[in-house]
Amino acid sequence: MDKPIELNKPIKNFFYCSAVDGCASNSHLGMRIIKFLKENNYQLVTKSKFADIIFINTCIAVNHTEKISKKTIEFFINKYGSDKNKKIVVCGCLPKVMNIENENVIKIKNISEINKLIDTKKKIEDIKSNRFNKGLYRKYEDDEFYIQICSGCLGNCNYCIIKSAIGNLKSRSREDIIKEFKKGIESGYKKFVLWGDDCGCYGKDIGTNFTDLFKTFSEISDEAIFKIVYFEPNWLIEQYQGLKQFIKNNRIYYINIPLQSGSNNVINLMGRHYDINKTKEILKEIKEISPNIFLETCILFGFPGETHQDFLDSIEAGKYFDCANFIVFSERPNTKAAKMKNKVSKNIKIERGEFIKEIIKKYPKKYTVNDADDIIES
Repeated sequence: MDKPIELNKPIKNFFYCSAVDGCASNSHLGMRIIKFLKENNYQLVTKSKFADIIFINTCIAVNHTEKISKKTIEFFINKYGSDKNKKIVVCGCLPKVMNIENENVIKIKNISEINKLIDTKKKIEDIKSNRFNKGLYRKYEDDEFYIQICSGCLGNCNYCIIKSAIGNLKSRSREDIIKEFKKGIESGYKKFVLWGDDCGCYGKDIGTNFTDLFKTFSEISDEAIFKIVYFEPNWLIEQYQGLKQFIKNNRIYYINIPLQSGSNNVINLMGRHYDINKTKEILKEIKEISPNIFLETCILFGFPGETHQDFLDSIEAGKYFDCANFIVFSERPNTKAAKMKNKVSKNIKIERGEFIKEIIKKYPKKYTVNDADDIIES
């Protein structure tokens, strides 16, 4: 953080704005900040004009979310930039990897820096958030207890800018996770969400793995059921046999598996490491042994080198999921993919987006795709 906040009066009110409805990590950051400020006796207001300090949570996963984040920052700067009684604080991934050239904006690159903003009774490191405010984040359910098991990942995907913001895998200790799980059980929860940037690689840095952690959950409670967000395909292939019985016994009711492509050609170009045919075999078996499990994925289209057949392979792979979210590829700065040749033209991206929309007419709940403006901006 560049400098501590200096206000002409004590901070009493704060306003929180999530620029986009981001990933679980982004949403969790927002909830921790809100809880942190409330537990330090600050009041959340619903109108920014009443706030002494304004928090803007940002996302840069794709070009479109970056633009929305920057426009949101610009809006508040234009509205309050000259107001010496207000401070604008930007958090999330954007300030970690991009410059914000404005002296009125305070950039949070590390979550611990928030402790310097105000006189704190509780530090942000002591704040845990196992719930999501449904008013702010509509996609989260009230009856689910959220447990973050790790952050970062072990991958180096050629298109990803988020890795430079979140870093390598950092697994939480089994003891801390189990303690949190027991807290949820004691509070009456039966549905638990295990989340991380890649749950599949949990424990690789501390001498354990996700399957062993899950076995411990099962030993503690025979009633708890689980949602897993996110689980990369290569780890699914590696750990499926260990998780198979839990899936068959309906202990897992949801898994988000970011496929990113249904073509081995594109998967290799992306710098990802798994076989799509083996992945589809496992997905098919999962639905056979647990028909009610909800499988979700995201798939990029328009990646450099993607042929029409590669695109059709991705469409076909989406059929193995209950919901397949198609996202147009957009170049992220300082990534290998941004320097690749054989780029897919905007016109072809638009054509492929329209093709998916025609499929959505037949299967409205199974597929989603970017809006046309997102595709054009890519």
